[in-house]
Amino acid sequence: MYRARDDSSIMKVKVLEKELGNLLMMKELYWKQRSRADWMVAGDKNTNFFHARATARKRKNEIMRLVDEDGNVHEDEDDITRVVCNYFSDLFSSSLPSECDLNAATQFIRNRFDREMVDLLSSEFTSVEVRAAVFGLGPSKAPGPDGFQALLFSRSLGMWWGGISLGPISPSSVVYKVISKAIANCMKLVLTKLVSPNQSAFILGLHIFDNVIVAFEALHLLGNRKKGSKDFAALKLDMSKAYGRIKWGFVEMILRK
Repeated sequence: MYRARDDSSIMKVKVLEKELGNLLMMKELYWKQRSRADWMVAGDKNTNFFHARATARKRKNEIMRLVDEDGNVHEDEDDITRVVCNYFSDLFSSSLPSECDLNAATQFIRNRFDREMVDLLSSEFTSVEVRAAVFGLGPSKAPGPDGFQALLFSRSLGMWWGGISLGPISPSSVVYKVISKAIANCMKLVLTKLVSPNQSAFILGLHIFDNVIVAFEALHLLGNRKKGSKDFAALKLDMSKAYGRIKWGFVEMILRK
């Protein structure tokens, strides 16, 4: 039996439509985060796309076989896991240098900090700096062990602002990402005075590819010399995982310099 819709029923329909739209948006956002896609496709709520994207990403990143240090090929999942664990355990192991070795390695490093730089780095963070760090994080980047991404914190900034308690065990790793981002933003202001002018990475306005171009031009010049002695050579030095092998005691000693 048909019954005319009154204002109350129309209002209920609008509320239900809004709730349905929010649920669809949440579902789409969930699969967007799962797929790690940073762009949206045109059309309505296309969660099938994100299902396929997440599946394709898993298939693309799957390791089918590995060759160990002895040249043996491993295709079994347990063997692959063992090869990976052994490789990185050896890669990131320390040579256990003594304090005497650390002092010898750092004795010629001079202090480049002035009083102004020390005051800047030791001062408390302002609310403006914290907000800049929160909104500077990639909203849909890889989540931490808790499953939360920075998007949750930037959208609900007013709810948790001022209510964070940093204890030995934190339920969210995003807070520590915010802290790291705020420290990085502060370090940008002094890095130009600390890093050698020959270093291109980590300097605002410079790019690591600048050194790649310089190296290419140097090799091109050496390979096309028409005059003078041809007894020349180019030497490339690279330390495998150099930063991953640095001992924390050495880092602390450098920071105290």
